[in-house]
Amino acid sequence: GVGNGGSTRAACAWARAVPGRRVLALERALKDSVAADLAPACQGVLEMRSGDAFAALDWALHSVGAQNHSVALLLDGPKGRVAVRMAEDALRRFPGLRVAAIHDVPRLDRRYRDEDGRHLTRVAMEASPCLQVFSDESWYVANYARQIDADAEWDDDSANTGSYGPVLGAFVRGGSDFCA
Repeated sequence: GVGNGGSTRAACAWARAVPGRRVLALERALKDSVAADLAPACQGVLEMRSGDAFAALDWALHSVGAQNHSVALLLDGPKGRVAVRMAEDALRRFPGLRVAAIHDVPRLDRRYRDEDGRHLTRVAMEASPCLQVFSDESWYVANYARQIDADAEWDDDSANTGSYGPVLGAFVRGGSDFCA
């Protein structure tokens, strides 16, 4: 999902950093204003497609060569445990998929939470047999996040979320039996 374009803009910056990288984004209904905002930042590295992850994820992973080439996936929709199951399944079926990340997985959440206030997506990721890492881990924040976020604009909601910044959770392929 593209939403307001923040994650897509970040992915385009990642792609521009190394020649040959590209971004394929799926959005159910892309706003014209968001497309116009993304155009300068993403020119030459972004392929925008209309579609829903439930129907188009396999097509998207096949089209970027996830069977044979290294690919990273960022899911920003669907949300919750459905996103976790979708990421795990994609990792099982696409050997070239090296990272499957899920957007917006802080430690605590008022809306999508268990009885202890823990974010349901994060709880499901932590229970997964897949190797996981979160961008709000203390070692990551201390060594990378504050540098990466130096020019970023976001509201500090850590008192409510228990996390630093907009949190990304990622499954990282470690070996051939990953997510078995």
